[in-house]
Amino acid sequence: MKIFKVLYQRYKDMGNLLWVVCILLLSIIVYYTLPVIDLIQAGGDERLLGWAYVCNLLGLVILCVNILRLDCRNLLSHKTANLF
Repeated sequence: MKIFKVLYQRYKDMGNLLWVVCILLLSIIVYYTLPVIDLIQAGGDERLLGWAYVCNLLGLVILCVNILRLDCRNLLSHKTANLF
């Protein structure tokens, strides 16, 4: 329950955008899961390609989550505004 309160305090300013981004990220992961699993099970060079896709997808998810966290704290918006 304490974790929910901490997360709510951190992300309450985002409103429904947080849910939209989470659903979008999960749908992208689900969409690419079956082709990547087929590549990993194929063996040979396709197995390496499948694991490369897994690493790329994991990196993109981590990047999107970190950008979302920065924007939630209004750090990204202030830095961008100061650049202009």
